[in-house]
Amino acid sequence: MLLKKAVRIFIISIIFFHAGYCKVYKGNDGSGVFTLLPSERWLYGNASAVFLFDKEKKLDIQKASLLPESEWIHSKHNTAFGILETTLWYRLDVKTNVDVENWVLSLDTPSMSRIEFYVQDPITNTYTKKLGGRKVSLEELAYPNRYPVFPFFLPKGKTVRLFLKVETESATLLPLRFFTDKDFDKFDRLTSFISGAYYGAMILLLMYNLVLYFSTKDRLFLFYCIYLFCFAFFIFNSNNQWLPLVDFSQNTFIIMLGPVFSLLSTIAATIFTWVFLFPEKENTRIKKLLKFSILMDTLALLSMFFLSIVDHIRIANIVPMFGIIIITMAAILRFREGFIGAKYFLIAWSFLIVSVMLFILMNLGFIDYSSFISYSPMYGSLFEGVFLSLGIGDRINRLKKEREEARQALLESQKKALEEEKRINLSISRFVPNQFLEILKRKSILEVMRGDSVEREMTILFSDIRNFTRLSESNHARDVFLLLNEYMERLGPAIAKHGGFIDKYIGDAIMALFPGGPADAIHASIAMKKEVDEMRHHLTGEFQLEAGFGIHHGSVMLGTVGESNRLDTTVIGDTVNLASRLEGLTKNFGIPILASDTVRKNIDENDDLQFREIDSVIVKGKTKPVVIYEVLDADTHEIREAKNGSYPVFYQGMHHYKMRNFQISLELFQECINACPEDNAAHSYAKRAKEFLENPPPEDWSGFLKL
Repeated sequence: MLLKKAVRIFIISIIFFHAGYCKVYKGNDGSGVFTLLPSERWLYGNASAVFLFDKEKKLDIQKASLLPESEWIHSKHNTAFGILETTLWYRLDVKTNVDVENWVLSLDTPSMSRIEFYVQDPITNTYTKKLGGRKVSLEELAYPNRYPVFPFFLPKGKTVRLFLKVETESATLLPLRFFTDKDFDKFDRLTSFISGAYYGAMILLLMYNLVLYFSTKDRLFLFYCIYLFCFAFFIFNSNNQWLPLVDFSQNTFIIMLGPVFSLLSTIAATIFTWVFLFPEKENTRIKKLLKFSILMDTLALLSMFFLSIVDHIRIANIVPMFGIIIITMAAILRFREGFIGAKYFLIAWSFLIVSVMLFILMNLGFIDYSSFISYSPMYGSLFEGVFLSLGIGDRINRLKKEREEARQALLESQKKALEEEKRINLSISRFVPNQFLEILKRKSILEVMRGDSVEREMTILFSDIRNFTRLSESNHARDVFLLLNEYMERLGPAIAKHGGFIDKYIGDAIMALFPGGPADAIHASIAMKKEVDEMRHHLTGEFQLEAGFGIHHGSVMLGTVGESNRLDTTVIGDTVNLASRLEGLTKNFGIPILASDTVRKNIDENDDLQFREIDSVIVKGKTKPVVIYEVLDADTHEIREAKNGSYPVFYQGMHHYKMRNFQISLELFQECINACPEDNAAHSYAKRAKEFLENPPPEDWSGFLKL
């Protein structure tokens, strides 16, 4: 029932498009002169044309223009003449009653060998010659297009006579289609888009089935890929899609590829049908017919090496019809036998056979030209590919089910071993982070070897409790451990929540890595500071819990170090050292979070984070200073606003400080302190400026901190 509905819908669509969009009468006023109308996409002039066959090929434009009317045959809408090897003359008188003077004659027939277009000059009655066709070089074409396209000039109210001299050795289709030059440009872009979409869809189907073949090693997908490629290339070559990119006008071999790939497509389709419909190895009559069809197509393919181009075209249009019939019979037989995949196959195949049969009948001249039928193999093959994928999917599901049943017993026996391994890995991950293993590209700790290492860009965060030594000296060791564990318990989740992981604990210090980038580290440090602030409010005694955070981004080396019986993971590099030094500088400035300039530069503008330049430092062994920033988001909204408001003054203060103008800088920093008493960086600079006023720095003092 589903098959009948699909075929019925497809046939009705063809009739609709053929009847509604092939307006051969449009523009014909019955006077024998074809009237051109603008903005009409389906303007065919064949009903007004006359033609004749020049079998001896003796006529030229002078002789043709002088022939009496009795020599010419009225077209009667004929646009499909069948497969010919002759010269065909077409004549048409055109006029227009609109102001548009630039027109285009387009022939939806990319297979014509050579077309000479002659347009009459309405004043001198002389004829201008233009060339089109597949065997005409790109330089000689009147318009660079895969179809023969001829621009011409038509004054309003004038009648102009057009001649077409067509040399053909293939299926002769001559739909005379008229556009204004602007409308043709739009239509050409539309058809190019449709063609591109078709080839894109076919490539996607091809790639999808190639992936399935390499995944399953099922030869069915390989044969289907071969069929898709052959058919798509047949359409591509037949439509002369090489132009205007590649000029194969003088290459007879390329022209021969159309008939060759027509037969190759039939052979590939037959083999695919064989494998798809008959997965078992039993031999039946219908399988013998399929073999015979393949043999006949192969012999027809070999015969092309000894025949003319016209014979190639005849063979390519006639011989595949036998293969189509055999494939259809095989699908119907398997459907009646209850083979589930045959239902999808018949639905898919019905789209293709209807479109291909109509296309062949049009090429052979049994039915007139239709734009829809001309493109129907493209539509049919696309629909076929979609529905056939359902059939292939059904086959895959059945194979998966069989394999799943076979795997189920094995999975059950491995379940306990896997659960045990998970428990072990979970325990190990508390000592060696899983993220570290991922960076080293190791699936488990068992694969990690001494010396394994990898270099990559990463953000390093160091945090440390200030005055921890005093805390340890003034409290019992057990109480210190309890405080440290609560501290780590609070800060660890804040790191993990923002995409980081802890590399190691160094006493009261935490070293964390952020593969995702600096923004994650900044957000984590802000969250960690909030946790520290909350802990401080709940602590009793004189100790004020505070922590500093230093963040730097750059290249690091991650790996394992140690000896054969004891290994540890570590991260080394200048980036690690500078992050640690920045954490130390937080005490000097009284700032909770300091970040380097590489952190600032690698944060996206969309991240709503605020920074304030604090100083520049020179790392030991380096000459280029590193700019360091305070992360203002760690402050309250009021303090942040105050610091932002006084930043121009703060910046001037830093400038005068480095220029040894300590009195001016002291006054500027004092102004910042008045604006924001909580500005610890301004307090730090003011204190140093006072000290330098009393004891000036040495002559080689550069104003930069040295780490």
